[in-house]
Amino acid sequence: MKKWFFSICFLTGTILFARQDPVSATRSSLSLNGTWEFTPKGQAKTTMPVPGFWANEWDDYGTGETGDYKLFPGVTDGEYVRTFDIPATMQGQRIWLAFESVNYIADIYVNSRFVSTHKGGYVPFKLDISDFVSVPSTGNSLRVVL
Repeated sequence: MKKWFFSICFLTGTILFARQDPVSATRSSLSLNGTWEFTPKGQAKTTMPVPGFWANEWDDYGTGETGDYKLFPGVTDGEYVRTFDIPATMQGQRIWLAFESVNYIADIYVNSRFVSTHKGGYVPFKLDISDFVSVPSTGNSLRVVL
């Protein structure tokens, strides 16, 4: 059985943002773009820029059908990890993670707690993580497993 092709072009413009309930005239936001820790399945930990596409170079034929990539040959799974702080200015607001793109399945963890699974190719989605973080807080962890 051919393994699902898990590639990532995710967190393009990923933003951690907060919203007051029910409606807020102001919204705080914190970009999580930048350098993330990335571990391709079965390989050593490295870093990757986000937004980015870890399988950014297709096989020699340019089709991607084999799942082989020049950067990480034969790797179709991996995980991204990033830490972030939530400032006191977000007190009393809902805390959301917004993903612009993930392909195809991603399990999202915040502070080692499972939040949700996303299924869908390159479809934006957002998750309310208010119950998984404290405001203010430092050293929160975000892990995206593909």
